[in-house]
Amino acid sequence: MPRIPIVDRDAIDADTRALLESISGEQRWNVFEGVANHPPTLRAMDALREAVDAGLTTVEQEVIAIEIARYNGCGYCLPAHRYVCHEVGMVAADIDALTRGELLEHAPDLMLLQRFVRAALERKGHLDDDAFADFAARGIGHQRMIVVLAEIALYTLLNYFNRLAGSEIEPEVQPHIPAAAAWVTPPDR
Repeated sequence: MPRIPIVDRDAIDADTRALLESISGEQRWNVFEGVANHPPTLRAMDALREAVDAGLTTVEQEVIAIEIARYNGCGYCLPAHRYVCHEVGMVAADIDALTRGELLEHAPDLMLLQRFVRAALERKGHLDDDAFADFAARGIGHQRMIVVLAEIALYTLLNYFNRLAGSEIEPEVQPHIPAAAAWVTPPDR
């Protein structure tokens, strides 16, 4: 049972209901239905999501989201993003490797992205000049750095919300709960 319940779509205003429908599409995600208890936060989250969509591919977003879920110990987001990875056609072996915290060495661009995300998370955004220059020289330019930080902010908000709220995992996502994951921060449930 979640500590912060999902909203009743019949009891919320039409603008919030329309926003939820645009965010979730056919899939009703309990995380968004819970955040909708505060519509201004849902709107802010959606604006950040749109910015990320304009700067990263879906696969890049999912790789980053799994890195963040492992780092923050979000037991809701890790299986949810494993599910989305499957839905967008990622190979099961890559999804499992991400879950185990392995770098995707066969995909150099994604591996570089993983390394940047890990450095940004571990150092809380503070990369020394050498690390900054190294990432920039390898293809993580200023705009890319900024959009990755936007996704880190977005998914940190959602990870923290899920941990606080106790968001319930959707039935269709439950088969994607990993048997083992390389958590940086263990989930609290």
